[in-house]
Amino acid sequence: MCAWRNQAALSFIIALLALITLLPSTSSADVTTFLDFNNFATRLNEAASSAGVAAFNAGEVATIQAGIQTKLETAFSDYNVTFTTTSPGGLFETLTFGLTTGTPGLLGLADQIDWRNQTKTDVGRIYTANFAFSLEGGDARAQQIAEITSALAGTAAHEHGHNLGLMHRDPYGDPAVSYSGSPVATGGIQNTHIMATGSTGLTEAGRETDRTFSRMSQAKLDYADGLGTNPGSTNEQGGAHGTAGTAQHITFVDLPSSGLEGRNVIGQISSNGQTDFYSFDAGAGAVFSANIMSGTIFGSAGVDTIIRLYDTDGTTILGQNDDIRWNATTYGLTSGGTSEGLDSTLLNILLASGGTYFLEVDGFGSDTGTYELLMAVTPVAAVPEPSTAAIFLLGGGAVAVVQRRRRKRLAAAA
Repeated sequence: MCAWRNQAALSFIIALLALITLLPSTSSADVTTFLDFNNFATRLNEAASSAGVAAFNAGEVATIQAGIQTKLETAFSDYNVTFTTTSPGGLFETLTFGLTTGTPGLLGLADQIDWRNQTKTDVGRIYTANFAFSLEGGDARAQQIAEITSALAGTAAHEHGHNLGLMHRDPYGDPAVSYSGSPVATGGIQNTHIMATGSTGLTEAGRETDRTFSRMSQAKLDYADGLGTNPGSTNEQGGAHGTAGTAQHITFVDLPSSGLEGRNVIGQISSNGQTDFYSFDAGAGAVFSANIMSGTIFGSAGVDTIIRLYDTDGTTILGQNDDIRWNATTYGLTSGGTSEGLDSTLLNILLASGGTYFLEVDGFGSDTGTYELLMAVTPVAAVPEPSTAAIFLLGGGAVAVVQRRRRKRLAAAA
């Protein structure tokens, strides 16, 4: 009787799954991006003329346009984005390739750093006529086409990234870069990522190579509205939480495209000397990152921040940062270099033991204003005690079978 019931239940589940597969899919791209190639051929051949190479014919222009679209689709393949060359209705983002600029050397320009993609009509401009550097007379025609296609697509992805909330500091958010407050050498890993630019040391060869989003960029894109399952933000609590003992506890959730867990917190330093403490749980061996977005997105309403990461005792500082600066392969300069405002960052700090950790956000001096804080950790799977592992003898050898929590593989950018 029991066997019959189990078989009946199994048959029901199989039938239900078959029915589900026949239902129409309700998934669709929530962000539509119009690739505006109006006047593209004119701008492209201005670049060819500047480089002293032959003009591109209609077939070659079409090949480059199609290549740009394919590379953009690949770069954003983890997200719900549709790229179209036909102007869509409703709200849509735009990448336009046929404009001119009076600024020599300017390759692209985005409307804004639209953290969490709150504006759905942003425009990214790619100044095609300024890409003569990607066209070398000694190269075969196929190579010229391939290199300028990659360069144009990379800049388009970069400007689109800004309009979805990404910054020039984000390519440094690679697992190979660990920053806790002292300057670190990066070895150039940042320039394999899409948000790299001249200040990060991106070269001509780098622009002509297809790049990917860094892991921190992916975590931020998980929060861009419309790109996928937005994990949602947490508001700062109303009550005081100015010490480790009164810290607001933050529960992390999956950030799927990055393979991280984290949460965005919307807070405010409302008075001189205010300190906000947040706590979070992490496993032994996890690595932690934090990004403050304030002045870069709120302008004068933002706050100049300082952040500090504390160990599980609530007093030992594991990392701290005021303003972030970089110069190509050195990240975290104390002066000089390039800066994006007065926001703070920590990257890939090892958490040696499992437990509850604490992050403090201060306003510099008497500064006040609104901030958003993105915290993220690498998930650490729980490993059962040896006594609970199943032991099998294979050919005289013992093999411990340990069940580990399954996780999505990190994307190629990680």
